[in-house]
Amino acid sequence: MPLQEINARTPRYGVTYFENGSDTPLPISTGRGPTLVLSGEGDYRYADGVVYNIKAAGLAAANAYTVIEISLTPGSNLPTHRHARYEEAFYVLEGTVMVMLDGETFEAPTGALVLVPWGVRHRIQNSSDKVVRLFNLTVPGGIEEYYRTTCSPFRALDGNDMGEAAVRTTGEQFGIEVETDCGEEI
Repeated sequence: MPLQEINARTPRYGVTYFENGSDTPLPISTGRGPTLVLSGEGDYRYADGVVYNIKAAGLAAANAYTVIEISLTPGSNLPTHRHARYEEAFYVLEGTVMVMLDGETFEAPTGALVLVPWGVRHRIQNSSDKVVRLFNLTVPGGIEEYYRTTCSPFRALDGNDMGEAAVRTTGEQFGIEVETDCGEEI
């Protein structure tokens, strides 16, 4: 398929494919190098009882995806929101979360995978008394800048989270519609 046709079919992903100058694929071992991010490493961010550890993003991921380890403290949640541009996958590494997808609620225990297409309202809540850990893959890349703008650096835990209005305004800048007035438990 010609690149122009591929690019015409994929505008919602925000990805543009480029030719490498020839009709042959890149040889193995050219381009980006491999990356190893160890446990405890990453760019830690914090908001409302949720820790976001950005593990892979930007040039390390060719701006094609973002990988984040999310830890939800007991009672915390990712507020109801939807993305105009991003698609997400959440894999439950540890614990059980309640997930709301387009108004339907599901329980997602360890080992469950939640796929969220762009435009779908979703919310994830930790209703347990233990920390829940999630692996989050978002495509295309770029959502990490939302977290870097909205959340506090983890080591600077001073209790001064952004207010709800600021989270909503920042979300709009990144094509994320955040509903901050839905505090009911799911």
